[in-house]
Amino acid sequence: MKFLLIFISFFIWIIWVQATVCDFGWYEIKENKVYWITNCDYIHSDIISFADYNSFIINKDNKNLANDDNYNYNQNYVVSQVNWSEFVELNKFIFTDRKNIFIKSQDLYLFVSKYKFDTKILPIYEVDNWWRYLLKVNWNIFNINISWWYVSYNWWIHKILNIKDLDNFKKITPFIYTDGINFYSTFLNKQTVQWVNFGIDIATAEFFSSNKKQFFQINEMWKNLIKNNYTDENKEKLKLIYNKLELTKNPYIHEDEYNKYGEFFIKKELLLYYLWIIINN
Repeated sequence: MKFLLIFISFFIWIIWVQATVCDFGWYEIKENKVYWITNCDYIHSDIISFADYNSFIINKDNKNLANDDNYNYNQNYVVSQVNWSEFVELNKFIFTDRKNIFIKSQDLYLFVSKYKFDTKILPIYEVDNWWRYLLKVNWNIFNINISWWYVSYNWWIHKILNIKDLDNFKKITPFIYTDGINFYSTFLNKQTVQWVNFGIDIATAEFFSSNKKQFFQINEMWKNLIKNNYTDENKEKLKLIYNKLELTKNPYIHEDEYNKYGEFFIKKELLLYYLWIIINN
């Protein structure tokens, strides 16, 4: 009897698996737009907003390949340029053809945003095989993580949602930013997924932020202090303080005391940054 139940269960599972037939992608042109279609029990259509439907040609032998006058398409949003002479390197990972911005991922290119002339790339860190940048473009800020030359929409590109004043958003230290209203640390919070205006689902997040006056007071005080002249003896004393502060662990727990954890992080990074300038000047 037990063997019979196992056999029936296995038979039902086989039927269920065979009944769920997934087709993982193809291109389709309709209503003067180009779509990337996926179908697994239901059809999901993503508009490729930068594709030129007038010149878009789908490869008859491989439904994942296509091209138009501007780009060669290979599976959804991964592209390369048709005319490489128009492809401008903003840095070794971020490229533009003056129309759109792409992130290079293992010799292929992912669309991120429409291009704007005042696009800015703000490095957070560039070490070994790990790179992290903020990309400021078209009234948006994207957090971009690149690991071993690889980046993807699902895991490594986040649109940051909680910057108050993008016009005045500027870098103080690699991990601390301000817009004159809040101070922001670059560790990610409230990560979700949303539909973004260029036709894909992309991860979103918020930076920890605080508008405590103390941060602005600390920043202004140290901006003035670094203008002073310091003796070698003074610098040695400050170096001891720097080394001790660098080893100081955050006394708060991120999960349970989030605000205190973030505020301590900002204070520590500000102090380390200005002490480093004084010591190395």
